[in-house]
Amino acid sequence: MASPWILQWLLVVLALCQLGSSETVLPNRIDVNARWDLARSPYIATTDVIIPESVTVTVDPGVEIRLAAQRRLQVFGTISAKGTATQRITMTKVSPSADPGYVVPKALRLVYGFTYEVRDGWAQGFYKNRWRNICSRNRDWSKIDCRVACRELGFSDGNFTLLSVAENYTTGIVYTAPACHGNESSIFDCPGARDIEMGWDVCHIQELVGLYCWGANMDKFKDHWWGIEMYNATRQLQSLHTPNTQMNRSRSEFEFVDIMYAGVNTTLHNVAAFSASPYPPFLLNMRFMHNAFDAINLTQIKGPVRIWDSEFANNRGHGFHVQTAVGMVDLRRVRSHDNGGDGGVVRMMDYHWQEIEEEITQSDTVRLCWDDPSTQSPRFPFLIEAKGRVPSTIDVNICQKTVQTDYLGQLLTVSMLEAELDPEAYALIRIYDQMSSNLQVAFWNVSMRNDTKPPKPFIYQGVVSRRQMLRIEMTWVKSTRLTRCTTFEPCVRVILQVSVDNGRKMSELSVSESDFSSNVQRGLTVANPWTYVVVRESTFRANLFDAGLKIVNGSTDVFVNRTNFLGNERSGLNISTASGLRVVNASSFQYQQGFGMDVWHQYENQTRFGTTGYPRQTEVFTSNFSWNSEAAARFYNSCDTHNIVVNNSDFRQNQRQGILAVSCLYSPRG
Repeated sequence: MASPWILQWLLVVLALCQLGSSETVLPNRIDVNARWDLARSPYIATTDVIIPESVTVTVDPGVEIRLAAQRRLQVFGTISAKGTATQRITMTKVSPSADPGYVVPKALRLVYGFTYEVRDGWAQGFYKNRWRNICSRNRDWSKIDCRVACRELGFSDGNFTLLSVAENYTTGIVYTAPACHGNESSIFDCPGARDIEMGWDVCHIQELVGLYCWGANMDKFKDHWWGIEMYNATRQLQSLHTPNTQMNRSRSEFEFVDIMYAGVNTTLHNVAAFSASPYPPFLLNMRFMHNAFDAINLTQIKGPVRIWDSEFANNRGHGFHVQTAVGMVDLRRVRSHDNGGDGGVVRMMDYHWQEIEEEITQSDTVRLCWDDPSTQSPRFPFLIEAKGRVPSTIDVNICQKTVQTDYLGQLLTVSMLEAELDPEAYALIRIYDQMSSNLQVAFWNVSMRNDTKPPKPFIYQGVVSRRQMLRIEMTWVKSTRLTRCTTFEPCVRVILQVSVDNGRKMSELSVSESDFSSNVQRGLTVANPWTYVVVRESTFRANLFDAGLKIVNGSTDVFVNRTNFLGNERSGLNISTASGLRVVNASSFQYQQGFGMDVWHQYENQTRFGTTGYPRQTEVFTSNFSWNSEAAARFYNSCDTHNIVVNNSDFRQNQRQGILAVSCLYSPRG
């Protein structure tokens, strides 16, 4: 008779055999509604798997989906992948391993790229315990040198270029000729590394080494699958933060899902592990790890973005990259750490709206100069198109519209998204609070700028009502020298977005209870904001480039509350915008390798401007600034009025000034 331990061992072997035999091979196309249940897991994809528009696939908790190298899940219909805290859904490569196989590079990086990607930009090396600019005395690196550097970064090849002239933010290094053989694992293993020079002035007024890399290094990512793609997938109308706010979003659901070892497509290029446009699903309790490029790439988004309770770690690119046309980005309890780029990037779009005909919500766009002059109790957000008539034979036209909400306590936010002008025309837009004695809350002179090529119109920061009704008035004027506008027939076209929130201005980005730490570049980059950015109860710690949190270009109000900035490179918080009210409250700035807080006023390459009558203002209350290696708080390049208020804050043991105010370095007026 067999002993009990032998019987137990046989039962374990039998269970393992049954588990091994239960795997299910997925077809290339799912033509009917399907359920992927735990009993038939794991599911194996040896080809791309397509979910058509009319099909819904439900994935049960605990299911594992394994995709072959360079294969993807394409969703045009609906996928409902809802795991649980104890039974997460996993999407990974065919041969999962506890060994990540690739470690985010920490000796070389590319920064200030043209594309907001980690594949191009200035080369910086981690040399003698600091990140340093690299110059080459204007000598090109060889093709082999570039290949070694790009392969170190996770790519297959690359080109050399010389980029911007260096300024001595820190000690640089001269690396004129790496002279690589081609088999080195790092550019600093090449023979020329013996001749590297380091010094404060060695790169001053020299062009810096730049690289543009492409392709995936298949020695590092040979088993990585492609990722999930959701382009023009099935969508539904979703109620949001107020009863009268509704927007389209994807019908798909992702909750308690791990997405790992993705990011290489069939042409062997690095791509995002999860891509969606224009309506992404809500992402809740997600984990994105060990992917070959950005974990998430959401492009030309026209619906809300909600990422809650999710983690992004050890991805080669950014943790997430969101490019939105409407704002409404909500990040809650996000943890993004140890990524090869930024912890996250959120960009607001500027473009010509007529190129995208599909409506942003199911509400029709309101036409300021054509429709009924009153819009009551609409569904928010909606667009107002202020446009001249075609043909525009009149010289001056005035039109107006009243907008209101019936919900007590709600405030209306008006954001200017786009403007187009004939060179011989301009518009004046005035916005009045109808319930506050016709108080004027905005005056926008929409005319042509003379500092851009080609010329562009002025676009302004958004405003908020005092109560629940606004009157929007536009006067547009055409030159009397012309019978009609010839370059742009309507003469003037301005697109406004009207949204509501309870008792406050509607933010295009809200970050709360989140942690951005130890990323090779910034913790979080916010680019081209137009009205309001809110950051609450979050932490930005030990991010290795430029800033823990950087808000750049655009013009916006910023509210930072109960947030910690610890040990970031160059600055904890950097706000480089044209204008706006910045309020920092109950926050801590400690141990930065640079400035605690750095407020720049952007004059060059401005994308939008402050609203007339609203001066730049920065207010700091009950905050702590200590042990920063530069000034605790720097206010920089204020060529116009800048009101600074600092109250009840503690400044101690900073290595330079407590507060440094520098008036005007550059002004468009000279």
